[in-house]
Amino acid sequence: MRRRRHPELWWGRTLDSLPAPDVLATEIVENLEAALEQFRSVSTELASESE
Repeated sequence: MRRRRHPELWWGRTLDSLPAPDVLATEIVENLEAALEQFRSVSTELASESE
């Protein structure tokens, strides 16, 4: 059986040390946009290689 870990231990932070929700949301959006741009770049490269 797999043991569940407490979220605070998994994050390595307590909930009090997390950034404000709006800051956290902004960071998440920025990270997702950067990841999407990287996927687009890879997709473009793969498409040009297959032509």
